Amino acid sequence: MLGSLGLLLLAVLPGTATAWSSTGHMIIAQIAYDELSPPARAEADRLILRLAAADPPTADFVPASVWMDGERQLGFRGHDRWHYINLPINADGLRAVKPAAEDNVVAAIRSMERTLQNPEAGDFQRALALRYLLHMVGDVHQPVHCVARFTLELPEGDRGANDFQIFGDEQSTAGATNLHAYWDRTLGIFPWVEADGSWAEEIPRFAAVTLKQVPRSLEPVAIEDPEVWAREGFHLAKEFVYRGIESGGTPSEEYRRRAEPVIYRQLALGGWRLAVLLESALLDGKASPSLATDSPAGSGAR
Repeated sequence: MLGSLGLLLLAVLPGTATAWSSTGHMIIAQIAYDELSPPARAEADRLILRLAAADPPTADFVPASVWMDGERQLGFRGHDRWHYINLPINADGLRAVKPAAEDNVVAAIRSMERTLQNPEAGDFQRALALRYLLHMVGDVHQPVHCVARFTLELPEGDRGANDFQIFGDEQSTAGATNLHAYWDRTLGIFPWVEADGSWAEEIPRFAAVTLKQVPRSLEPVAIEDPEVWAREGFHLAKEFVYRGIESGGTPSEEYRRRAEPVIYRQLALGGWRLAVLLESALLDGKASPSLATDSPAGSGAR
């Protein structure tokens, strides 16, 4: 797997480290939205509007990709494990390490996909599933959401590099104090954009920049199994996240140079794969053909 990935390559609110930053999630959602067919896009818009007033209020497809983190910030903890899967790296050859919990982002994506594509599910249930999928498909394409590194120093694991400390100035660390947050913040490639702020001016441009960096290949996009996505992230973490940096160190220019293509690739691939998943599930789950005409088209880009 590493060979093919090599050929392809040539957090959340400030102060936390739980997922791609709002910028990263919205870039993925924008790419997906632009890929959807008009009927699928209309159905997505309709379902997003169904929960537009749910805290935190969000009426558009693209910022709805951050809603799951906002819900958590408001105190809901029922889906804490749905943001990641801790596939173990046994870096120091420990006798035993914890396997990934069964309640994880891969299982949750499968469950929410079944809900969204179920024509017997109500609008509320499908609208909720859509918002979770917008976020979780992004999360599983973030390499540090697919791994936990076990060492003599951290025999219980580093929680997806949350406990891997880094130091440096704002430019060298993108304002992060751990390796997880550094990757969540796209290594500083893209600036922070709030989901309730000027996203409509910035995110389409960032999505276009991302797509210019990544050649479209139908082979990896066609992979529809979230477990395979997680395994890809696991191998990317081993090859690019943890290599070339020591705990307590500062990301070097060489480290960033090697890692940048991974960021662009995962943002683009996450968007393309999200579109493939939603295109099928949104249309399969419609209760009747008339549902696609109930909402204004284009709300994901406004």
